[in-house]
Amino acid sequence: MTGSYSFTKLSTYEDCPRRYRYEFIDKVGSKAPDNIHAVVGRLVHGAIASFHRSFPKPTPSEGPEILRIYDGLLSEVDHSSVQLPTDRSVQYYFKRGRALVHGYVTRWPDLFGETVLAVEQPLRIHLETSNGIVEIDGVADKISTTDHDDVIVTDFKTTPSPPPHSSIEDFHQAAIYWMGLREAGETRRGRLRYHYLDSQVCAIHEADLRTSDSARRWIEQTVEKIQSDTDEREWEARANFRCRMCRFGPICPEGGTWLRNSTARDRLF
Repeated sequence: MTGSYSFTKLSTYEDCPRRYRYEFIDKVGSKAPDNIHAVVGRLVHGAIASFHRSFPKPTPSEGPEILRIYDGLLSEVDHSSVQLPTDRSVQYYFKRGRALVHGYVTRWPDLFGETVLAVEQPLRIHLETSNGIVEIDGVADKISTTDHDDVIVTDFKTTPSPPPHSSIEDFHQAAIYWMGLREAGETRRGRLRYHYLDSQVCAIHEADLRTSDSARRWIEQTVEKIQSDTDEREWEARANFRCRMCRFGPICPEGGTWLRNSTARDRLF
């Protein structure tokens, strides 16, 4: 099972094996136009990262700078061939993105109580399995610390709202990043946080042995499934809400299934 993966690869396979095949086996991604959700997601993440590089411990007076940063990044975007999953205009989605970063500096109460240590931080873990060493790469959106010296690993989400009940399995992504920090020498107490920018609500879990063990099991099981599909060449197309953000819809046998069966609210960004 020895190999190199990333959280993006593993989660892509879990969502839809066929999308994994298109993206990482057939490598048709460079030929497919971007979906507007991916474009706006990169803008939002890029604006927050640039903001914190300039202001690692921001003050309320510095908050509006994030809009200038977002607008600057937006001016460099070529959206002439972007896929639009609804009849909304491209400007609607860009305004939604602008509202997300504005809400981050005006509606989230904890912004000014933390010190940002790093943004878009590459991390790597080495996981020993029964069949060899698996290497997992990832990029943590934000690593910060509080006055209590806790280290918080944050992943920003641009989806509309958090799940009603977060279980330990929901924190695999942040847990992997935390494991990467530990492997790099971090010894302080940690917390895992998913920050849902649309509602400015956070789902938080302690970074403990339970979350790490759960993430390890998920990695090993997912890698085994990928290996099996690679050998058997199955790659099931699995319709789910992420179909709205997938740029392979036009060539996927299930590309329109979720959109046809979903509600209007589900299809919105």
